[in-house]
Amino acid sequence: MGERRAANVGRFSSHPLKGEIVLLVDDVITSGSQTGACRQELLHAGAGSVTILALAATQSGPPKLCPRCGAYLRTYRQGSDGRPSIGCPNFFTTGCRYRRDVGG
Repeated sequence: MGERRAANVGRFSSHPLKGEIVLLVDDVITSGSQTGACRQELLHAGAGSVTILALAATQSGPPKLCPRCGAYLRTYRQGSDGRPSIGCPNFFTTGCRYRRDVGG
């Protein structure tokens, strides 16, 4: 168990729930351990489902450069299922179309 995950054990509590659908909002997800622990507590308390909405997420390392044009790559969500991909932000400025799926 990582340090961040261990620090969140028992940190969150909830009133009993009866199958409610919960939207958990976070400003920035760094490691995901806080939102994960809070989600687990809500499910344990009886939530029917918990969806996490974050305004931003940090990257696990320094941004990589586009192999075609040299711009810093960004993470995008595509399609109705929101599958993640890495792509070049220069599509509209230089026409670079570099993009790759990252799974998930």
